[in-house]
Amino acid sequence: MDKILRNTNIWDLHIHTPLGTPTKKNYENASTEEFIDTIIDIYNKSNNKIGMISFTDHNKINADAYELFKIKSDIAIIPGIEVDSYLSEKDKDSKHIIFYFDEEELENIRELKTLVEDYIESNEKVIFEDFIDAYCQRDGKPLDGAGCHP
Repeated sequence: MDKILRNTNIWDLHIHTPLGTPTKKNYENASTEEFIDTIIDIYNKSNNKIGMISFTDHNKINADAYELFKIKSDIAIIPGIEVDSYLSEKDKDSKHIIFYFDEEELENIRELKTLVEDYIESNEKVIFEDFIDAYCQRDGKPLDGAGCHP
């Protein structure tokens, strides 16, 4: 933690892929691989060293993008998603809340994708606290880290 706070780090933790809005209109015809190659090229040409990224599409996890980026780049990457969430059942309007997951989830990115997207699709309203609880309770037991407590 001390190293993170004392050294200059540039993180880009809110990147939409061609799968998600608003970049869908910009990259609609690009393959995931073309998109990843473009992102890596932009970072490589930058004067600033990017230390970490995350793809945060709306209500979707682009597993292909995570897998390709991990193979093609040495930049740290953590899984994320931007979820249309409600803070309570009474709320009429959703908020865009970005959730980040432990880096270890990259090893099972397709399972995480299924878990999260199935939950979102099966709920008319995604309530923030319920979403967290559902993630923490997978496999019938609480998880350490990621905001989950036993």
